[in-house]
Amino acid sequence: MSSLRIPGLGPIVGHTADNCCRIWIRAGDPDDEKIELSSTRRTIGLITIIAVNEKPVLDFPVYYFRLHREYDRTGTFLLGKESGIDAGAKIIPLLPDTKYTVRVATLTIDDPFPDDDMISNEILLSRLPNADVWRESLQDRQQLESEHTIAEFQTFPDSEEISDKYSFILGSCRFPGILWKTKHADRIFGPIASQISEPSKKEPAPKFVLMVGDQIYADKLSRFLPVGRADTFDEFQERYHSAFGSRNMRNLLRSVPNYMILDDHEIEDNWTQDRFADGSKRQLFVLAMNAYMSYQWCHGPRTFGTRIYYTFECGGYPYFVLDTRTQRYMNDEESDLDDNHMLGRPSLGDEPNQLSRLLEWLVSQQQQRGNIPKFIVTSSVFAPNPIDARESSSKLSKEKSDSWPGYPATKRLLLDCIV
Repeated sequence: MSSLRIPGLGPIVGHTADNCCRIWIRAGDPDDEKIELSSTRRTIGLITIIAVNEKPVLDFPVYYFRLHREYDRTGTFLLGKESGIDAGAKIIPLLPDTKYTVRVATLTIDDPFPDDDMISNEILLSRLPNADVWRESLQDRQQLESEHTIAEFQTFPDSEEISDKYSFILGSCRFPGILWKTKHADRIFGPIASQISEPSKKEPAPKFVLMVGDQIYADKLSRFLPVGRADTFDEFQERYHSAFGSRNMRNLLRSVPNYMILDDHEIEDNWTQDRFADGSKRQLFVLAMNAYMSYQWCHGPRTFGTRIYYTFECGGYPYFVLDTRTQRYMNDEESDLDDNHMLGRPSLGDEPNQLSRLLEWLVSQQQQRGNIPKFIVTSSVFAPNPIDARESSSKLSKEKSDSWPGYPATKRLLLDCIV
């Protein structure tokens, strides 16, 4: 029988609610060579809960879940709502405001099937032992002895109640540093993780972390310089492994719910959609987004299918996390800012665009919840405006600011709805 392995990357605690939590891992198969994934080996994830409110749990189900080669051997499991590969496995909803300790591992099996075959869960399950045979190994912390098999999180408060108060952490721009300064890139995540694991007596631990862009820097120096610029999937993969695998950040990602959204450096500095006119930029975008979907999007809420903007709520307060980068469009005419669109161009089909969904969300949340705070999360600064992008500034300066002043039509519609 094959043995269990420690995940190659992760775990990451992702989208969480009062009754569920999404956990992400990436397998580290010894036969893989960077992006060259062995086609004769299939990796499977395993997950179970080993403690609730720090009390050991011995009878929680062990679940199998897929780690997809097409997503770079990454995968997620939604604890409390999914049964994984085994449709007959018992699903146990999680409890609100409860601390859980989770154990994860990976299993590698021979894969005789062609790469282009879609293997059903039933066929895959027939080639695996009963998941319960791994229970003892997952319960015993001396086996697979590594913090990288453990994830800890606290579910959100009951969604039917409004919390008196809570806190969260917001940050962006993990610049990796150059030469001897690379060690500084990871330093900040140590104190942040300490706020989670060792909260003060006066303030409870933050409920979640919002990472609002530039979790990686595809262009370490400049998009105009080929040195240090990612333009292959191999290089994008390296950026994510370097960032998410750094000691302090990896510890933080497994210790608290994390919500992520991209900004420009996940693709290229000051990215806008109009660069698609250049064929090489289209290819760059595809590579960047393939990596983003595997390493960031997939452990998020997935509110609107594969759209990368999303909503969630915590403690009775709603959040709309915007994609202010991949749908951003800038008109060729520098003198005309009104045809610049921060959240995508107006929809010509039946599907509403991002701005329409945001405005509908604001109206519905006001109707349902009344005058409680509603959070709109944007990677680009909404206010205050940069000095060179104030009302008296030139249109060219506003456009070059790479922020909301360069997109006055979008900003005006949003403010009109709020006010």
